[in-house]
Amino acid sequence: MKNFQRKKVVICFVIAILLRAFFYIFLYSRGYFYGKPWDTFSRTLLSYYWSIHPYFAPSDGYWLPLQFWINGIVFLLVKPWYPYSNLALPVLINNLYFIGSLLITYKIIKCFTKDPKLSSLSLWILSIFSADIFITFSGLCEPMLVFFLLASGYYFYKLIVTKQKKYYIIAISLTSLLASATHYIGWFIALFFILFFSGWVINKYILYKKVELIDLMPLFMSFVIPLIWLINAYVKFGSPLYPLQFAQHMQQPYLGQVDYWSRLLIIPKVLFLDIGIIAISGSIALYYLLLKKDSRVLVSIPGVFVLFILWTTTILGTSNPYQEPRYLVFYGWVIYPLVVLLAKEYVDRQVAIIGISVLLTIYISQNFSQLLSFENSFDKNLEMVAHEIRPLCPRQSNDSPLIIIGNSFAESGVIPVLSGCPDKILFLTKSQFELSVSDIISERKCTLIVTKSKSIAEEVLSKKINYKNIDRYFIFYCNTLNIH
Repeated sequence: MKNFQRKKVVICFVIAILLRAFFYIFLYSRGYFYGKPWDTFSRTLLSYYWSIHPYFAPSDGYWLPLQFWINGIVFLLVKPWYPYSNLALPVLINNLYFIGSLLITYKIIKCFTKDPKLSSLSLWILSIFSADIFITFSGLCEPMLVFFLLASGYYFYKLIVTKQKKYYIIAISLTSLLASATHYIGWFIALFFILFFSGWVINKYILYKKVELIDLMPLFMSFVIPLIWLINAYVKFGSPLYPLQFAQHMQQPYLGQVDYWSRLLIIPKVLFLDIGIIAISGSIALYYLLLKKDSRVLVSIPGVFVLFILWTTTILGTSNPYQEPRYLVFYGWVIYPLVVLLAKEYVDRQVAIIGISVLLTIYISQNFSQLLSFENSFDKNLEMVAHEIRPLCPRQSNDSPLIIIGNSFAESGVIPVLSGCPDKILFLTKSQFELSVSDIISERKCTLIVTKSKSIAEEVLSKKINYKNIDRYFIFYCNTLNIH
């Protein structure tokens, strides 16, 4: 009987994963792929460069490094067999975190309801969670953050309600460490456990006049990455606050443009419109279970604390408003088990069936509507330029790079990532382009030049070099024949 039950759970998991894969195929068939924010390309480039020259931290001193270490190692292992892996691998790795998040959610709901069938079937709901599809079908690091936040909530709940304190203290310590090395939002998870275990240690000392070394482990593990990161910023850039200064510089176009009331309402607006009915019903369930003093609400407390800090920093204007849904996807995950718990134990069966049917209708309609509205952050021309470059990549040497001349991230980041060979491409701004086109061609320093600069294009065209024109971009084949 147990084997049969286990098989049903496995089948439900497989269906959940296949559902998610179906939506990826659906989106790809509509021309969407690899995420809308430019961050998805920046993170892929940094991971790719790590596989060539491993580093502790990126040169800009801003991006936290765990994703680059993990993805960089995978790139290093896979590139010899699959040289154009820089798009597929980050998506594959992010979906491993998605599967991990499904497993943790299953464990939480099963722990609450003691119903394996309900626990596994409820995972299908998360497979069509459009805001989460957005981040897992990309090179972003938010799927890692979701996984660590879910795990931290589960371990926190188990720490409070079970006697196996040491195991869960170790688990919380590792989760906090990894979250704080992934994303700055992970520092808020670390802050939660620093505050909690500070009280834990003080209370234990007052009661027993002693503190075990393991009780200090979460404090140390939560502090270690932020401390190392700030020291690294001081050593390299002369200020421990350099990451904050860099962020303010990057966010300058947005800072000051949002008034107080907009900052106050922007996160509820994103939760209502983008995270949707799962956030609304989850918040109602959270409030109700807090009134009932149900200890199972503890599983969501770390995530709720993080949301509170994000909202507070947004209201105070100390950061750019977290108006992008990708920053708040975690809330849908951490609050979802409370919805299932409320429907299972606190609502009359007939009312629950009607309520769930209504909520599911709204949820499915909302998420399908959002999936249909997904757009790339770049136009198709960039993909066409990259497709033209890709066949030349295997033949390139470091002495004969492909040169892209431009002034935007479209040229420095998107095209190299989409081409599959960022290491074979030399990006130059127009101000860095000191040699004339004639010098570059005569010295055969490149085999291909890509530019949308009319002045450079006119100079190359005067040399009667073979070329192809894609919208505003000119692709010049410096030492190939009969291509145009």
